Amino acid sequence: MNNIVCVTSPVSLGCTFVDWSVHFLSGKNKFYSVKNSDWIALSSNPVLKINAHGHKKNHPSGHDRSQQYINQLANVSNSELLSLYPSPIHADLASKALNITGSLNSEKHKQIQLYQKNDYAKLINSVIESDIKVVYISMNRHNILYTCQNRSLGRLYFEEKRPDSMSELLNHIDQLFFADSIDQWTRAGLTNTWDLRERLALCTRPFDTTRIMEDLEINRSRQYCLIDAQSLWYNGTHVMKKIMDFLNLAINETAWTQWVDIYYTWQQLQLKILNFDLEFEHIMNSIVNNWYYEIGSLTFEQEVIIQHCLIYQHGLNLRTWQLEKFPSNTQDLHKLLEPNIHTVPAIY
Repeated sequence: MNNIVCVTSPVSLGCTFVDWSVHFLSGKNKFYSVKNSDWIALSSNPVLKINAHGHKKNHPSGHDRSQQYINQLANVSNSELLSLYPSPIHADLASKALNITGSLNSEKHKQIQLYQKNDYAKLINSVIESDIKVVYISMNRHNILYTCQNRSLGRLYFEEKRPDSMSELLNHIDQLFFADSIDQWTRAGLTNTWDLRERLALCTRPFDTTRIMEDLEINRSRQYCLIDAQSLWYNGTHVMKKIMDFLNLAINETAWTQWVDIYYTWQQLQLKILNFDLEFEHIMNSIVNNWYYEIGSLTFEQEVIIQHCLIYQHGLNLRTWQLEKFPSNTQDLHKLLEPNIHTVPAIY
């Protein structure tokens, strides 16, 4: 099965772009789609507004589904380049396997996460042991804030349905995990944008690293290609040459010239998120200490993280009544500081 390539990561880090790049840099204009049971056109540029999902990769969820994809790919060709991008098993499938029913609580969620983690390790081990070349993209804890920004609609958590908008996805997650707080704040008439931001700042745990599965029980004595996500984001030209060399695939020179321009376009989408991640410590110090710093236009999720850290790490909060959008300078945020009056657990 040496003609099958597996590109994978526990969370969304750029595997779609890498999967597409392997085909494109090999000079291919078609790839085999398991979903279509046929060869389909390879996108000449997969980059959309927020990701590279213009490439319709083979994207199974979990060990069993991935094995089905591999079996189908193995029957297609012994020589043509084939690929898949498997991901951890979806939460709804994990809950069914565990016979978990009823409303979600913390203990049930931990059981589901553990099942997902173990199944994903089983997935990777079985692929490696099948002599399929694996490109594994990992993320260290220090980049955890990268995962707090939704970059794809995907599908609803615990449901097959694909959301129609990012707002629907965020509302679904909010209802699923924070229903009690929604009820309390709604009864108190606290339903405006600034109320939602503060409620989520109290509820969310942006530095929870369990979702990146950094301690998987996988067979690290067998050959596979480990790529640090940060290297891919910042030094992708070197990383893709490393990947292609690992896969024993020659790079088409014409395709390389085109690919470099496409990579830099894709990279800019990552940097919009990464800059906040890398600058976060300085942003917080600037707000607390009244230092001058331009943070630009933040996303709503980034505003939530800032207010969360002020509350939990500094004992502070913000006077945000009627504040629809955070100001772009840290000194203007400093002017809004006030003591935190919420009773919160010591989580840091």
